[in-house]
Amino acid sequence: MERYGDIAEYVSRPARMQLVELCLAVIEAQLEAEREKQEKRGKVGRPIAATSVLAERMNVNTRTVNRWRKDVFQAKNINAKLLLATALDLNVDGMKKILRDDFNRHKQELLYFIDIEEPEP
Repeated sequence: MERYGDIAEYVSRPARMQLVELCLAVIEAQLEAEREKQEKRGKVGRPIAATSVLAERMNVNTRTVNRWRKDVFQAKNINAKLLLATALDLNVDGMKKILRDDFNRHKQELLYFIDIEEPEP
């Protein structure tokens, strides 16, 4: 986990939510493919929720993932690191796009404040 350093400090709440949704979309597609395989074999089991799979993978409660999605809570930095690792594993290109967009938004906001002229005394 140290591989990610303090990157989690710089990932915004909206970007964290996008990463959650990205991971869930990939997991849902994987679950759907598995369901189709099982149906072809004549086996129909109880459906598994993508939120449960993501929660288990990150070792957090399913309710925690749902709260992140509803923007009730922001992922703590340690969980944000896990989220980055999970997104990297599931969809590296999607993760890179989210982080690039987040970085560019931060960059524009910071440049605005850096370029503001100080008022005369």
